[in-house]
Amino acid sequence: MKSSKYNYIVPYNDNKVLVINGISKRFFLIDNQKRKAYEHMINNPNLYCDNRFKGIVDKLVNSGFIVDNGCDEYEIIKTRYERAINNGIYSLMILPTYHCNFDCWYCVQKHVEEYMSSETMNRIKKHLSKIVKVYPIKAIELSWFGGEPLLYFEECIKPISKYVQKICIDNKLKFFNDITTNGYLLTPNVVNQLKDIQLEKIVITIDGDEAHHNTIRSQDGQPSFSKILSNITRVLDTYSESYITIRFNYSDKNINASSIVEDINRYIPNGYRKKIQIVAKKVWQIDSDDIDFRIIKQIMADFRKSGYLINDADILDTCISCYTDTVYYNTIFHNGAVDKCSNIELSEAKGIISDNGDIVWGNEKHDNTIFNTKSQCRNCKYLPICLGPCCVKRSKMIKSNGNISCMHSDPSNEMSKLLIEYCESRL
Repeated sequence: MKSSKYNYIVPYNDNKVLVINGISKRFFLIDNQKRKAYEHMINNPNLYCDNRFKGIVDKLVNSGFIVDNGCDEYEIIKTRYERAINNGIYSLMILPTYHCNFDCWYCVQKHVEEYMSSETMNRIKKHLSKIVKVYPIKAIELSWFGGEPLLYFEECIKPISKYVQKICIDNKLKFFNDITTNGYLLTPNVVNQLKDIQLEKIVITIDGDEAHHNTIRSQDGQPSFSKILSNITRVLDTYSESYITIRFNYSDKNINASSIVEDINRYIPNGYRKKIQIVAKKVWQIDSDDIDFRIIKQIMADFRKSGYLINDADILDTCISCYTDTVYYNTIFHNGAVDKCSNIELSEAKGIISDNGDIVWGNEKHDNTIFNTKSQCRNCKYLPICLGPCCVKRSKMIKSNGNISCMHSDPSNEMSKLLIEYCESRL
């Protein structure tokens, strides 16, 4: 027997340390004074084979802290990764427009009043008709993004969704349909058509409590918080199969707002909260050092107590660093440009969709991984809980210095925070 390469011992508080294995994700808390004894046992399992320690050693083996001498943990991680990226679902993110009815200061996109042409929509239909004949897929997933995609609901979202529904029926495939929206344009007309196109999963973004949100998002000078939250209840009233995610975008300016949970609760009845997941997402321009994550933790705990579902540190369970790593995944922009990632400048897109529906890639393509390219990640002890940079960052690293390097300035500290967050949500 030998110690797992991916065991982590992290100080939890003044009295306890957290012991967790990166592959099994099993963990336990021990008193500080027992730390050295457990470390010695885990690192020297063959010294503890007599009956006095059998019960403890067996638990450590069953939890992955101790493994057989012939166990290749790197191959286990690689196999899980390959299984995750080959999930059999063709996922296509479509951006019908870069235009938006709001102008949030942190948005990564430059809002221009341009919309997807009928020619590009026809190319997408041809593309999806080909996909079902070429790839061994079991489902098609459409994800609508923007800009604000609901600005082009009737002209783009509705016809393409119905077209793909028919493809899936004809080929006996499952069909999934989701959208990320600011929620303002979920009008009665739109909501009444969601079921018809199976648009079940809806991600809606907000910016803190009602007062702060309304300073960032207003429509013709009118506040938007109450309308967006009322639209959420309209969706759940009308379409019982729908599932809502509220993504709370936080910065150093809005996390001190203790009223965010109270404000959302005022609009969402108790009976609907179990169908709403809350996700906290840091605004990317804000440095993590400027955030008091204890406040975020308390806000999320208050949401949980109020009856909402909470999205915890699930990166530890996904086996991939980013959904764009999946083999059958592409993003098509409003002008017909194609890439794996949606958060790029249009000029950076690596491909286009042709008249006959084929995706034509240029000289560069995001087909590198930490497993098939020279990478520092392979020998990193945090490999199973980090899995390296996203595809765009990997490509830039390779172009710059010929290999994939660590994306963290302080990996030990950053991974320790992630591990504590993961475990606390499950204690």
